[in-house]
Amino acid sequence: NNAVAQVMERFGRIDVLINNAGTGAVAPAEDITDDQFANEMNIDLFGSFKMARACAKKAMIPAKYGRIINIASVAADQPIPYINVYAATKAFVLRYSRALNRELKSRGIGVTAVCPFWTKTEFFGRAIDQGEEPVVKKYIAMYEPDQIVTRAWRDAQRGKDVSRYGFKARGQSFLTKIVPHSLVMDIWMGQQDLK
Repeated sequence: NNAVAQVMERFGRIDVLINNAGTGAVAPAEDITDDQFANEMNIDLFGSFKMARACAKKAMIPAKYGRIINIASVAADQPIPYINVYAATKAFVLRYSRALNRELKSRGIGVTAVCPFWTKTEFFGRAIDQGEEPVVKKYIAMYEPDQIVTRAWRDAQRGKDVSRYGFKARGQSFLTKIVPHSLVMDIWMGQQDLK
């Protein structure tokens, strides 16, 4: 990986990797093009995998304080109609991060999956097709990026494999573990007035 090689050449090691690149189509499944799908896979899946692998393999040695932070989402906990590919890629990021944390723990590298709730970022402007009726019409909560970042860094330093900020985010994650996903999807569809 060229980016990792350049950092290694200049600094000799990498202490922290934050995989924050991500994209997501918010649209009916039949409207997602092959190129959009491939783009989501390349950024959300392969990007996180390749950067984490490159850092763990070469750059975090010795890795007494090595940290890999992968940005997942609360969407990782449930299937979400009209945001289905994004939710599926974030489910991968969450499960991959937790397993990788176990694998790398003995080498002193901690891996944390950050699962933010709705956050005020540019994601929405890019994910929503302008001129179309938006899929997401109701936001239960909207957090500031600095709230997510502060909690994520604290959790990563404490060695947690998952970081969730906010009562609503943690509550929703808990509920998706005990409530049938068919009901979770019904609630989502009702909230957003989707058919």
